[in-house]
Amino acid sequence: MISGEFGLPVLSVYVNLNYIHHRINPKSDLVKSSIYEYLDKELGKLVCNKEEISGVISEIGTVEEYEYFSKNTSKAFGENKDLVIKDIDLDRVFE
Repeated sequence: MISGEFGLPVLSVYVNLNYIHHRINPKSDLVKSSIYEYLDKELGKLVCNKEEISGVISEIGTVEEYEYFSKNTSKAFGENKDLVIKDIDLDRVFE
């Protein structure tokens, strides 16, 4: 069970941006990330339930607030691994 304040949003950032935290090349080594579904920018096949995504985002507020939350949470994950995640690493995702 996931608990605590913003438990699901934190988990969603970890899962959706895990390839950044592990320096995986998304063009050659990534099968799918649902981050674009959360940002309402997915152009391909959807893999997530829209209602579940809406529920996660509503814990934070708006899609824009989720984007800001995602960037900061992702940087915190990086710090926990002694990995510096810069804005430029995230800019490609949040363009």
